[in-house]
Amino acid sequence: MSIRDLGGSIFGTVENPENAGIAAAGERTTLSTAILQSSQVYRAGSPLITIPTPSLADTDYLPIWQEIPSALETIEPGRFAKVDPSGESANLPDHVSASEWPIKSSGNLDLENTSQYALRYEIKRRDFAQRGVNAIAGRLWQSIATGLAEAADKELLGALASESLATFSLADASAAGIQYEELAAVIGDNAIGAISTASGDLQADAGSSTGFGVPAEFTRATSQTIIGSWRHAAVAVSEKIDLLVERLGADGSLAVTVWLDLHPLIADSGKFWTASA
Repeated sequence: MSIRDLGGSIFGTVENPENAGIAAAGERTTLSTAILQSSQVYRAGSPLITIPTPSLADTDYLPIWQEIPSALETIEPGRFAKVDPSGESANLPDHVSASEWPIKSSGNLDLENTSQYALRYEIKRRDFAQRGVNAIAGRLWQSIATGLAEAADKELLGALASESLATFSLADASAAGIQYEELAAVIGDNAIGAISTASGDLQADAGSSTGFGVPAEFTRATSQTIIGSWRHAAVAVSEKIDLLVERLGADGSLAVTVWLDLHPLIADSGKFWTASA
């Protein structure tokens, strides 16, 4: 069963839970980025990249599983320098200083070092009797979908926090070549630097005496507040999630266990900062 196909019914179960379906035991489910719309890092601008499944190489001898390279790359604008056209060496290429390489890369995804996340629910027979199978399935799918989003947030925000980020300032953001509209903040459960505007919008304190803030949203996936241009980091998500449904006993109780793999991809940590307390 495809989560891509279930996406509409998952998010529609609150108003109409009877429209949701239930997965069969041992079924493997394709993960769609539509399920992670509630991910705060995704909403801030971080792409979600599918972890490629190793493919079977075509050889003349033994079959070999080969990994497909996957990485996040961003390209910086070329910084042209002004030269004196009247100089004797102005048009000689060896007299033009070499610029910094414009491609920033997270490096290829290492499938051996992905993080595995798991979730398990046990459903009693009385729950089925009180709510019905379809209603429970709808609420369960919704919980799994939003939980996947939070797990993705936790994986990337944890990796960024380990980078020993500097404290945010507008001057540093400008020097990094970031446009103000690119900036977004994810505010952790300590609400560091959180401010509410007169219009009721949530912002992270930009550390400026002018009182400007950066558009923000809350998350419980970290304790820090991280500000940055989020297109410079991504979360790699396993192409499929594993879902196992087990019967626990003769009374009809069930256990539902879900596994998936995640990996952070940070092309340029210099585009991220923490908010000052």
